[in-house]
Amino acid sequence: MKRLNVLISAHELSPFQGSECSEGWNIVSRLGLYHNLTVLYAKGSQFKPQAYETALNKYFSENPNPYNINFIPIEQPRTTLFLVAINKLISKKNTSIGNPVLYFLGYKLWEKKAYEKAKQLSTHTTFDITHHLTSISYREPGFLWKLPVPFVWGPTGGMSTIPVSYFRFIGLKSAVFEVIRSAINTIQFYTNIRIFKAIKHSSLIYTFSKEDQSLFAKRMGKLPKLMLDAASVAMQNHGIKDEYSDPNYLSIVWCGQLIKRKALQIVFFALSSDDQLKKRIKLKIVGSGPMENYYKTLSGSLGLNDSVEWMGQVDRQKVFDIMKKSDLFVHSSYREATSNVIPEALSNGLPVICHDINGMSIAINDTCGIKIPLISPEISIEGFKNALLTLVNNPEKLTTLRLGAFERAKEISWDSMAEIIANDYYVTYKKKNHEGIINK
Repeated sequence: MKRLNVLISAHELSPFQGSECSEGWNIVSRLGLYHNLTVLYAKGSQFKPQAYETALNKYFSENPNPYNINFIPIEQPRTTLFLVAINKLISKKNTSIGNPVLYFLGYKLWEKKAYEKAKQLSTHTTFDITHHLTSISYREPGFLWKLPVPFVWGPTGGMSTIPVSYFRFIGLKSAVFEVIRSAINTIQFYTNIRIFKAIKHSSLIYTFSKEDQSLFAKRMGKLPKLMLDAASVAMQNHGIKDEYSDPNYLSIVWCGQLIKRKALQIVFFALSSDDQLKKRIKLKIVGSGPMENYYKTLSGSLGLNDSVEWMGQVDRQKVFDIMKKSDLFVHSSYREATSNVIPEALSNGLPVICHDINGMSIAINDTCGIKIPLISPEISIEGFKNALLTLVNNPEKLTTLRLGAFERAKEISWDSMAEIIANDYYVTYKKKNHEGIINK
C-alpha cells in the first residue's frame, strides 16, 4: 500500500486525556504506521487553552515519535477566548462545554483558523487525503472539505433520540431537554448549509450509530460506513475463570458519571425486583456525579445496601483492577455514542449487558454480551433482570461470553480501527485518481 500524504484535523487530541482526546490520539498515533500524517490540533480546549500541547510535549519528552507525525498546534482564536470568558460566567463549574451555543460558535472560529493553516500548508505540500477526525459531533464538520482533495469525515453522529415512553421515567425537565435537543438536531442537520456541503463533498463518512448512518445516507446518496468512536487499547487477558470471582455471588461493575442519562436506576430496579438477584449479585459502582446522593438514597429504599458497593471516582488503572476482579459489566445509559468503558470492559474479559443503541449496538454482539431493546423503562428493567438471571444461573454461559469478550476486544481495538481507516484512505485515493483519469 502506497504511503499517502494525509492532512487531519483533530481539535481534541491528547495522549493523557480521555473521551474525544483519546480518540484523536489513539487513531492518529497508529495511522502513522501506514501514511505520512500532518495533524492540526488545538493547543488546548476552550476552558484549558494550553492543555493538549502541554500533554503532547510531555509525552514526546519521554517517548519517540517513530512515524515522524507532523503535529501542528493551532491556538484558540482571540474571539473564541472572549466567548469562553462569557461562557465561564454564565455556566456551571466543572464543565468542558458550558453553554453549547457559545461553545460551538467558538469551535467554528477555531476550525476556520485551522483551515487557513491547511491552505497555507497546501501551497508547498501535496495532500492526497484530508480527514476531519475530532470533534465527533455532526454539528461541526470543519472546513477541510473545501480543499480540492478527497475528504473523509468521522466517526461522527449525534442524532439519536429516545422513545417518548421514557419521558415519564426521566422527569419533566429532562423530557423537555430531549424534545428541544431532538428539534434542534433536526433543524441543524437539514438546514445548516455547511453540514450539507461537507456531506456533499465527502468521499467517505463514518458514523457511530445505525440511526446516524441512515440519516446521513439520505443526504449523502450512499451508505456511510459504521465505525465506533471508542476502542480497546490493549488486551488485558488475565485468564478465563470457569467460576465466579466469589462462588457465593456474581460480581458486576457499573462505571460512569452519576447523571440522569446514565440511568443507573434501571439496574437498581432490576436487582430489587428479584430476591435471587439481591442475594446473588454484588454491584460495584465506579464514578461520581450530581445524582450520587439520590442514587444512594434510592439504593437504600429498595433494600440494596448489602448488594451495592460505592467505589467513588478512581483512576483508569484502578478501574482496570476492579474489572479484573469482577465477572460482568452493566451499562444502563439510554443515550450515548460509544462509552469508552465498553471496549475497556471487553478487553478485561467482561461480558456486557447494555441497551441496543448507538455505538453499543455495534460494539456488543451475541458472542460477548446481551443487548436490551430501548422501548420503554419497563422493558429495560425486565430485560436487565432476565439477562442477570440468565448469567447467575448459567456459569457456563458466562464463561463462553468471557471468551467472546476477549475476541471482540481484538476486533474493535484501536490498532484494528487504524488499519481499517488506513486502507479506506488508499481505496478512496485510488478511486478518485481512477475517476480523474476517466474524466480526462
